Amino acid sequence: MERNYTQIRIAVIVVGLLLLISPVFGQKPNPTAKPPDPGLMRWRIVLDGLVQEARTVSPEERRPYAITEVASAYWEIDHNESQELFIKALDEAWKLTEIDKKNRPVLNHVLVTASKLDVSLAKVLTDRLLKKEGGDKGVDDLSTETALDLLKTDPRKAAELAEAFAPNGLEDGTAAFFIFKLAEVDVSLANRVYSTFLNKAIAKQNISVRSILPLAGYAFGYTEYRTVSQNGVGTGGHFWRNDKLFANPAFIRPFLSLAYGRVSQAIEQRNNATGVSLESLNHAILFALAYLVPEVARFSPGSLAAWQQLEDRGIVGVSPEQSQRVAAHMDMINLNRAKLQSSVESAEKQMQWAEESLDEVEKIVGTCERDVIYSRAVFTFSYRKNFKRALEVAGKIEGQKQNDMVMQVVNFDLAEAAIKDGDWDGAQKQIKKLSSYGIKAIANAELARALLNKNEKSEGEKMVDAAAVLSEKLSEARERSGLLFGLASILLKSDPAGAIDLFARAVKSLNKQEPVDKWKFSIPVRIPLFCGSGDGPEKWADQSLPNSNILDATLLFAKENPDQTNSSLDAISDKVTRIRSQAIVAKIALAKLRLLLNK
Repeated sequence: MERNYTQIRIAVIVVGLLLLISPVFGQKPNPTAKPPDPGLMRWRIVLDGLVQEARTVSPEERRPYAITEVASAYWEIDHNESQELFIKALDEAWKLTEIDKKNRPVLNHVLVTASKLDVSLAKVLTDRLLKKEGGDKGVDDLSTETALDLLKTDPRKAAELAEAFAPNGLEDGTAAFFIFKLAEVDVSLANRVYSTFLNKAIAKQNISVRSILPLAGYAFGYTEYRTVSQNGVGTGGHFWRNDKLFANPAFIRPFLSLAYGRVSQAIEQRNNATGVSLESLNHAILFALAYLVPEVARFSPGSLAAWQQLEDRGIVGVSPEQSQRVAAHMDMINLNRAKLQSSVESAEKQMQWAEESLDEVEKIVGTCERDVIYSRAVFTFSYRKNFKRALEVAGKIEGQKQNDMVMQVVNFDLAEAAIKDGDWDGAQKQIKKLSSYGIKAIANAELARALLNKNEKSEGEKMVDAAAVLSEKLSEARERSGLLFGLASILLKSDPAGAIDLFARAVKSLNKQEPVDKWKFSIPVRIPLFCGSGDGPEKWADQSLPNSNILDATLLFAKENPDQTNSSLDAISDKVTRIRSQAIVAKIALAKLRLLLNK
């Protein structure tokens, strides 16, 4: 019969300690050598035991997750061993990806975790992938995916990773896409990454005008990246307006200089080209001039004459069909800009549209059709905190079920607003109106967090208890465990013993789920915004809590009490999840010990 894993780890620790404290046979002990720290030794041995488990854990498709977490923990004490483990995880993940491309997220997880530690480590791994794939396209795509994934948790590391691979991603627009997404989080970082890509493009003469064009929008203050494919099809995308982005002269000047040179280069190439290559270059030249010359007139009028001469050279030999295609693409871009400007004018404008939608609603035949229009308007008013109008319109929804679902959203928004204003009684009044156990529990949890942050310990803990009671009424084990992990994290500072109890209850619910490697906790409120039996659009009012999965909660608890947290994790029945969680604890414990020893 297989031995209990706890017994095995104890045996490994005992043997390891004996080896560490016993002198090697025939070798005299060095009286001046500093003895190793016992705490550091103990956690190192725990980590060694996890390595052995991770290397052989089943099923194979989940093994890279376990090895990666242990590799990340090793970074605290041994970079070389950590790198070897990351390579092992990468190789395992690569084998899975070769079998089925759907396993690519596993590969991405390895790279994201490595990138969080050190960009040079990520480079080592991607270089290894480069050799496996026999080309840089797949790795180029993966490096962008990795940077975008990393952006969710560590924007600075994501920026460093993107810079390390610059100018990769210019050709297909993924670099520009990343820069715009980064700008939504940190504009200064986005500016730094943009500058890196711009400088790399300037330095590399072989980067075509088609590839540099996606960088234009950011310089001019547009939230868009645009270019054309080789057959003249417009490509790219646009984003919601970012009020922190403006036309930037520091970028405009070098970009226009770069673009002028690359358009000139493309014209020279075009003049010596034939067939498909000639047509492709014509499309790139035409689009570049159509897109950039109006911006030159705005931002660099002194160079407009030179650009107009370039334009005269560029249109030589161009067919009417090619000109029409580029003109249609520019019309679409200008239309998108106008729509975007209109859609973000103001909150008042959006509420005005909601009011206008109600003008003729009474004339509509059919209760369902009217209720859908009322529901949409209610969501707009509630989102914009115009609760008086939201309640007025909600009162006109005739379908009782529809009305109940819409009021879930309004009452939750009202509770959130009361919590933000410090109106605890008002918040509880709205929470009592919530009928969904899950939504009510989350509202209680948010109120508890606010109370505890204001040092109102007794009332805050009551709200945690109320939410925990509601968690037992949830039918899904996934929802129960997520809610309990989140509640435990809220309670941790105020009542560590109570928090550990909630953590243990969350683990019990976790054990009743099918094992997974990524967790997402949310309580959805789905409200149909269509009539009839077919599928249609729905309003999703998903609500969640921070630290509502096992790994995030473990990280938080390990910082407070690594030993107690590690013991609690022994109860996890899924071996991969247990290894990953305990590796996180070991990493935190080792980091804390190193910090103390270095003081």
